[in-house]
Amino acid sequence: MRGGTTMMGLFYFGLAAAFICFAVLNVNNHSWNFLTFLYAGLAALDVLMGLRFLRAGRQSGSSS
Repeated sequence: MRGGTTMMGLFYFGLAAAFICFAVLNVNNHSWNFLTFLYAGLAALDVLMGLRFLRAGRQSGSSS
């Protein structure tokens, strides 16, 4: 199960990177607007979820 949680953590980090790219492109094209803040917020949530999955994988690996 450790590989599953690690892969999910990396998946969420990938999503965060994509949302950061979308936010940067949106700022370059349209300046700061609601959509930019939405992308940044989603990226922040994805980073938190990725960290949570990586910690869960580390805890399940150390208890076995």
